Amino acid sequence: MNESFSEFAGRLNKIEAKKSHLNRGYNAVVSDDGLIIFAARKHKRSFPIRGLMLTISAMIAFKAAMLVSVGPEIYAARVQSLAEGSAVERLGAGALAPDRVTVSLARVFKEILG
Repeated sequence: MNESFSEFAGRLNKIEAKKSHLNRGYNAVVSDDGLIIFAARKHKRSFPIRGLMLTISAMIAFKAAMLVSVGPEIYAARVQSLAEGSAVERLGAGALAPDRVTVSLARVFKEILG
């Protein structure tokens, strides 16, 4: 009797685990034979990596467009003036400093724009 009770307790634990997963959201699907099957929804990432990558890409494109529009000398002078300011301005100067990717993208923009 002890063995059958442990099997029963194991089945109850599995049911409770499935129930707790379904509490976070589920999808109901009707199978071909008419049986309704509930499946737990997949979790989304808590940190939006795609949004972060899009933001970084937009910032690099913005830096390249500014580099093309004002020229490298004026852009460097403006970044240097930011570097001499407060802590927030120094942080901005570090973020806006031209890097290899920005310079390469600026060359591409310049060729496209003529």
